[in-house]
Amino acid sequence: MGRSTLTKTNAGMKTVAAIDVGTNCALLLVANVSDDHQITPLFEQEKIIRLGEGVDESRRLLDSAISRAVHTLQEYREICEEWQAETIYLTGTSAVRDALNQADLLSRIASESGLEMEVLTGKEEATRMHFGALSNKIFVHGQSLTVDIGGGSTEFVLGDRHSVEHCASLHLGSVRLTERFIKHDPPLPSEIAAIIENCQAEMEAALVSWKRCPLHQMVAGAGTATTVAAMLLRLTTYDPALLDGKSLQRDAVESIYAELQELRVDEISGLPGIVPQRAPVMVAGVVLLLEVMRFFGLEETVVSDWGLRHGTLLSRFGAGGSD
Repeated sequence: MGRSTLTKTNAGMKTVAAIDVGTNCALLLVANVSDDHQITPLFEQEKIIRLGEGVDESRRLLDSAISRAVHTLQEYREICEEWQAETIYLTGTSAVRDALNQADLLSRIASESGLEMEVLTGKEEATRMHFGALSNKIFVHGQSLTVDIGGGSTEFVLGDRHSVEHCASLHLGSVRLTERFIKHDPPLPSEIAAIIENCQAEMEAALVSWKRCPLHQMVAGAGTATTVAAMLLRLTTYDPALLDGKSLQRDAVESIYAELQELRVDEISGLPGIVPQRAPVMVAGVVLLLEVMRFFGLEETVVSDWGLRHGTLLSRFGAGGSD
């Protein structure tokens, strides 16, 4: 199940694009942005590129991973030109900021795709993700915990639709946890236990004081949360309209984990709602999502298809999340 959505363009708006190159995925958004900072998505696409393959251990981007990223960005630029996007905003996150050979990636991107990548700090990524995720959710009131489970890091923000009280970026991610702890297919109980222990230790060290803050709801973005929702709906085609804003109960997430933990990767890849390339990291991602909900004592979360790339557009047009 891949993501690729189309919408007709609206007159009187500026057409721009945002590309988020993460540890696992490269996400493209072409959108219209109005004078009052309303975002209307026109075209969206996701590709699993595994840019962060091996970065947790080596702190270096593989040449093959760089090539995958560059090839995808060349394709994305052609799409942006077809949509006549005036500007393309390209951001890199956890794997890029961790890599000692970051300059090699940036150089190849510039020379082979003509694009310039902005490498975000963890705080910048968290803030933009928060405002992007909440920007279209007028039903979310009060202070929220916004969580973005990526491949290499997870961003946590406490705030409302207009402000941020606390933010943190932790070295917890579906790819990082998979590479660090899972050596068997399916994973051994001891490997899952190691993931849980690592998640709990990282959150206790950085987020324990957040538990004293008033919290009305949790909003979970990125591929793990949307994939769990897609699995529950048994989607064969990715549909943002069905997933964005969906309420996800913790017992439903636990049921998905119970289904996944006994399966091999090739079996997971054939399940409804799963992008096959995401299958190798789904168990770790779902365990992480569950541990976040348990840590904060939450029984449900709102799923968000909107996130960093929407927040990048808002920041560049002077709205929420400006740096």
